[in-house]
Amino acid sequence: MHQVVDLEPVAAATAPLFERDEVKAHLRVDHADEDSLIDLFIAAVTDHLDGFAGIIGQALIAQQWALHLPCFPGRSGAIQIPLRPLITIDAITYLDLDGVMQTLDPALYVARAGKLAIVEPAYGQGWVSTRADRRAVSITFTAGFGQTAAAVPPAYRSAGLLMIGDLYENRKSQVIENGAVAIVQNPTVDRLLGGRRPINV
Repeated sequence: MHQVVDLEPVAAATAPLFERDEVKAHLRVDHADEDSLIDLFIAAVTDHLDGFAGIIGQALIAQQWALHLPCFPGRSGAIQIPLRPLITIDAITYLDLDGVMQTLDPALYVARAGKLAIVEPAYGQGWVSTRADRRAVSITFTAGFGQTAAAVPPAYRSAGLLMIGDLYENRKSQVIENGAVAIVQNPTVDRLLGGRRPINV
């Protein structure tokens, strides 16, 4: 059975993945007539690449998310952070047995970044008991490669620029052949819309 990840955005990326001027330079556009259209393409490709629902499955520029859990995983179990690369665990809050929201002392847990980003109790510590609730535990964290687009791996940004260029150059999904309309799907449309992973909250 597929486990639903209760993850929601808290604060958007701190900087754009692509600046309009750099995209226009890539497209060799030197006028402002299509700025709104170019902004739309930038937003579409950024959405396709970035964040939990993006095709890469990673946060590209630093952004804040909240992971909600019904409880802590046993007394000493590790909690996997579903979005990498992890920068910081910003806060862990929980409903105590009396139904009062508490903030867990950061000294009681440690975060480990890497290919498997986790947070777990500090040495000699354990998770506390919580009230039964779908969102009894909330872990707020920041993930991303850095604060600016310069920190994002060049391969990701290069791929994004190519996709924006394809959208700009190929704006139709149909052509006229021998007087009849033939639907020819733009491959970039398939990439933008195919295999999307929705955020389940």
